[in-house]
Amino acid sequence: MTQACCNSGPFIHLAQINLLHIFSLFPHIYTTPQVIVEISKGSEPGIKNIPFWKNLKVKRVNRKEIDKIKRAVSKFKLDDTEASVISLCEKLKVQLFLTDDLDAREAGMELGLDVHGSVGIIVKAYRLGLITFKDAEKGINDLYDESSLFVTKGIVIKAIRKLRRNE
Repeated sequence: MTQACCNSGPFIHLAQINLLHIFSLFPHIYTTPQVIVEISKGSEPGIKNIPFWKNLKVKRVNRKEIDKIKRAVSKFKLDDTEASVISLCEKLKVQLFLTDDLDAREAGMELGLDVHGSVGIIVKAYRLGLITFKDAEKGINDLYDESSLFVTKGIVIKAIRKLRRNE
């Protein structure tokens, strides 16, 4: 994974479980000012430092670009923040879209993006040796137990199985 566009969810949820450092997987992370505004309201550890990361680039999209995405995937309920990041993927030709929102995830997939959420980011961090199996397993369980992310126990079990296959 070289570059990605990231919505608010992964920043917030990985901050809630003290795993923000795994974003170092991405040499280039793009996001929009709308995301920065949304995450800056949080009190999670490290969340206020995100706008200062060296690998983070904040890029604007205009109202016309946001509305175009909302029209293209109108069957999904996207807010302006989610639509702005999908629009940024399109504008920058970045295939990897990071989001934890179900509608944004499905809209991104419909538009041909490679979509991953917080669970997938943790699995990738483990596969690339950035975190240990123990830390990855704990992180996935913490997403379920401690974060505000809605994730089912089934997804947790499936993700941990993926980790074990790479052990």
